[in-house]
Amino acid sequence: MPATFGDVLRRLRAHAAHGVRTTSFGLAKILSKAALEKVSSSDPVIVYTAGKVGSSAVAATLEALFDKRCVAHIHELTAERLQTAESQYRSRARANWGSRRALRFLPDHIWLAQHLSKAMSSAPPEAVWDVVTLVRDPVSRNVSSFFQNLELMFDFWPAEELKRNSAGEIAERLVEIFLDSYVAGNFSMEHDADLLTWFDD
Repeated sequence: MPATFGDVLRRLRAHAAHGVRTTSFGLAKILSKAALEKVSSSDPVIVYTAGKVGSSAVAATLEALFDKRCVAHIHELTAERLQTAESQYRSRARANWGSRRALRFLPDHIWLAQHLSKAMSSAPPEAVWDVVTLVRDPVSRNVSSFFQNLELMFDFWPAEELKRNSAGEIAERLVEIFLDSYVAGNFSMEHDADLLTWFDD
């Protein structure tokens, strides 16, 4: 079936939006947040957890179950933590404009959390929010988060490293980064979720 004019127009709009998202962090944020109004107005189910605890699978299952309610999947809600996380993503994104790498650092989940945080702050006291949260063994969670966020935290790109170094050399480097920077350097506590205090924060 040939594409209709509407189909072509939607593709052009999507292509234009993609171009904006890869040329300006600020415009990407505006474009992302413009699509978030329906979330807070649709009686959302909020999956609010530290990262790497299995929450993506839970969020996907809930999305399949609910037809008329949005499922918001976020990892932070406090203004200070959100600002710190956004600054980290912005720095990496700006360092990679002009390449496909930049898409790795457009934090839609952070912008969603900022939107929900404001919605909760302005909601009436009697408002009820449905929240799902999860936990995981802290050691395995930290190892999983370390590998998930190598590019963001340490500007380390495994696929590109494999083109220049052997697997053994890369493994040694990863062990060094994990022990000396992520653990001993307290990087996990300052820039990643600490499950021992996450619920307190």
